[in-house]
Amino acid sequence: MDSGNLPSELLGAAIVTLPKLGKPPTSCQNFRPISLINVDLKIYTKILANRLALTITSLIGMDQVGFIPGRQGPDNTRRLLNLIQVLTSSSTPGLILSLDAEKAFDRVHWGFMSEVMAKFSIPPEFVKGVFSVYASPSATVRFAGFHSRAFPITNGTRQGCLLSPLLYALVLEPLAQMIRQSDEVRGIEVGPQTHKLNLFADDVLLTLTSPKTSLEALTNILHEYGTFSYHKINFSKTQALPVNIPEDVLIALKQEFAFDWRTKFLTYLGIKLALSAQVLFDINYGKLLIEIKSLLRSWQPRRLSWFGRIAAVKMTILPKILYVFRALPIFIPRAFFSTLQGVVNAFLWNYRRPRIKFPVLSRRIEGGGLGVPDFAKYSRAVHVAAMIVCLGYASRPQWAVMEATTLTPHDLRVVLWVPPPNRPRGMFTSLFATTTLSLRIWDSMFLKISGTGPVSRAAPLRMFQYILPHFNAQCWATKGVFNLCQLTDKCGVLEFASVQSKFHLQDSYFLSYCQLRSYLRSQGFAAFYSIHKPPLTLIESLGVSQLLPKGLISIGLNAIMKDRELPLWRYHSAWEKDLKRSIEPELWAAVFRRDVGVSRNATLLETSRKVVYRWYWTPDKTSKFASSSSSVCWRCSSQTGTYMHIWWQCPLLIPFWTMVVEFATAVVGTPIPMDPGFILVGLGGPKLTRQQSRMTFHIMSTALLLIAQRWKSDTVPSMGLLKTYMTRDRTYDSRAKEFLSVTPPKQDPWELWDIYLVKQCVHGGVSRPVDGEEASVPEVNR
Repeated sequence: MDSGNLPSELLGAAIVTLPKLGKPPTSCQNFRPISLINVDLKIYTKILANRLALTITSLIGMDQVGFIPGRQGPDNTRRLLNLIQVLTSSSTPGLILSLDAEKAFDRVHWGFMSEVMAKFSIPPEFVKGVFSVYASPSATVRFAGFHSRAFPITNGTRQGCLLSPLLYALVLEPLAQMIRQSDEVRGIEVGPQTHKLNLFADDVLLTLTSPKTSLEALTNILHEYGTFSYHKINFSKTQALPVNIPEDVLIALKQEFAFDWRTKFLTYLGIKLALSAQVLFDINYGKLLIEIKSLLRSWQPRRLSWFGRIAAVKMTILPKILYVFRALPIFIPRAFFSTLQGVVNAFLWNYRRPRIKFPVLSRRIEGGGLGVPDFAKYSRAVHVAAMIVCLGYASRPQWAVMEATTLTPHDLRVVLWVPPPNRPRGMFTSLFATTTLSLRIWDSMFLKISGTGPVSRAAPLRMFQYILPHFNAQCWATKGVFNLCQLTDKCGVLEFASVQSKFHLQDSYFLSYCQLRSYLRSQGFAAFYSIHKPPLTLIESLGVSQLLPKGLISIGLNAIMKDRELPLWRYHSAWEKDLKRSIEPELWAAVFRRDVGVSRNATLLETSRKVVYRWYWTPDKTSKFASSSSSVCWRCSSQTGTYMHIWWQCPLLIPFWTMVVEFATAVVGTPIPMDPGFILVGLGGPKLTRQQSRMTFHIMSTALLLIAQRWKSDTVPSMGLLKTYMTRDRTYDSRAKEFLSVTPPKQDPWELWDIYLVKQCVHGGVSRPVDGEEASVPEVNR
């Protein structure tokens, strides 16, 4: 940073060429160069990027959302849907233009970049630190294992450099500013604002009116900007979608401007933008469904465990779907969700009959499920998250400001809390379709969003102006009372004397206070509050604070999936019947909380959860739908093979469990009861530390895995093999921590295992496989 120089070895790059899909590898143009730079340089540029990110939001216009902190691509696509609605509903001639920049990042002129940074008043010391990366960079081309001679690089932002996206946003901002300030480039007016530009890094999309005048002015601006910056537009690849343009005018435009003229849609940020909602749905969601079917079909031959399939859906399928949900928040028919969920669920069950109901699996892990995505709920969560964004005052995206403008003089941040019957008629006739849909979903989820029924404690007092005649919220605001929660405590609505003392109110406020209290009583607020005594929900807290944290979709999803009471499923009653005792929902909740982070061994987690769900088909169950199948236990051949018999009560299995319990007692240093509820399911049991609980889980789950591996077999696992599994898992866990640089927890459960082994060595009792069991262990999915 001080000298402006970097060691030459840091400035070198290796360029790897990747063939472009669908093009023959016979020309250099059909390869995509990927530049690999030094890791030390990435660390250095990341430090610079973190510093620049602190101020870049104040330098770059709100319509640039690419790589700018707090901004995202779907912000622009939702805004575009609203602008398209404005054009089509008003019959205004317009043009949607997606510019194609030729090698945008590679053509940046360093001199121009330096001038731009100076114009933005970026400190010279920082500029010197940035240009140390561009002092004398070089590159080699790697092909067939060999490197070419090094050659110098003289322009462009560096590939792989974490600072490059921010630098490019700075370089492109003068062009964006020229377009914004040009009166001849005419955009779409919504309220007091004019909307012309939608930027995501080098993806530039314009929404224009007066097409001929705007295009002529735009062409001149692009030419002038390109003269100084080396920026070049490939007009033949620039997509243009006309809206309401007369045929004769359109013909003239096509002759003058050699764009890629479209008739139905154009592509922006991976989304096909069309003029009608039905076409939007067909070309985007229909294509998405086809892609997911193809992807899942390609995975079918792979040998994936049940948990592996769930993980694949969460990590690969869900992000694809969630992006389209966010980028295109339009109405989606139920039939689409049914088809999509059916395709994914069939993959999860490996195209066999499901054994666990989907409502169970789709619950969060803490609630007894496995977090299998429920795509209909995720879609609703996206709309709830959009309404949460509208609650904020600062850093709102342009689409939120645009949608709030259409409600003037009403405030969307207040209207969201007003019960639908009390909203003025005709208020929403001017709203965009995306806002109307999001608001309808918000209303349908409101009882879960609110902690106190139809009237939320987070409601601003301005809301009551729509409900109570002559109610004056402004006089309360002068005393610092803005939200209903300020007039309540953990016992309910405060008495007037308490309110008067707390906010220094005059006696004249008593009538207004009585209005509020009377209305709340009529809505059952006091009764609901006295039963549940809920704190503010997370969404209500955001409404009061007007801050917008990260993870809004997760916040909305948690609200949608929230239950007042824990539901009881069929496996709950089956375990109560087998264990001959009543099991409170809180005990089940403790079992599922224990599973969170208890082990990195996915096979043990899967086996434990399968036992809890009663996944396995026992002889007794099989005989009920297969008349040729016997109901007798295949292990002892003398008793009915019920679920409890196969897992616990079989005479051949009891000695094994006795040894397992004794072994677990010796390892954790606390007596472990011979209780099937604790051993098989994890219900109750002795009071253990977190360390002891996790080690006990590991031992019992390993024992259950050994029994499951001998399903339909008359053999019983041995203690020697159990200890071999434990030793192997200990080795794998140690290697994982070493290779992944994972810091072990403060109370590492494997410390108990190590202490146990030391004691065994001291007493000369090192455990080895016995009873002729082989030491080699089958591979376990992790």
